[in-house]
Amino acid sequence: ITGDELNCDGLRFKAIFADGTNVEIGNGYTVDVSTLSEIGEQIVTITYYGKSAYFTVTVNPVEIVQVELETAPTVKEYFEQDEIDTTGLVLKLIYNNGKTETVTEGFTVLTTLDSEKIKEVVVEYEGFRVSYPVTVKDLYVINWVLATEPTKTDYALGESLDTTGLTITEYYNSGKSVTVTEGFTCTPNVFTKTGRQIVTVTYGNSTATVVV
Repeated sequence: ITGDELNCDGLRFKAIFADGTNVEIGNGYTVDVSTLSEIGEQIVTITYYGKSAYFTVTVNPVEIVQVELETAPTVKEYFEQDEIDTTGLVLKLIYNNGKTETVTEGFTVLTTLDSEKIKEVVVEYEGFRVSYPVTVKDLYVINWVLATEPTKTDYALGESLDTTGLTITEYYNSGKSVTVTEGFTCTPNVFTKTGRQIVTVTYGNSTATVVV
């Protein structure tokens, strides 16, 4: 791997002398490479008493071979539609040179909490995926109130109701609230008599009233 020291354990070469004799030797030589820094095929020269021979080694880049969950995030309980909080998440990166590293950023959350059936959150880092368990609770409206009444409150006979400015605040079992400006119905829609009249606003299974 890039950055490794050359390991010549097991290296043997044959020294051939002028008289034709030869001896197999495994020490007393020098090499021209110590730290392997070039990716790909690298030629190594061994020298013994002024004579040289060669062999090649393959040098691979440092790469992540595995990603593990070191520490799960602090928050593991959610309601539907919540944003996932990865505070406290630590990933352990394992490299092909045997070294490891921990990271707390740079990952992508692949899970959306769109159902209470979600049981785990999956995150991805450099193509590797890890997961951790979560609990997702059903999200539902427990109450709503008329937040603002329509801007227009005076009408001529025969005019239609103008709901511009009418807003509703929904309160959820998660403790959050949302303001909505549609999805409700109003009765009456057209005013067929004069005087003060009550407009009933229906949203979900309950109602509120506005006087015009």
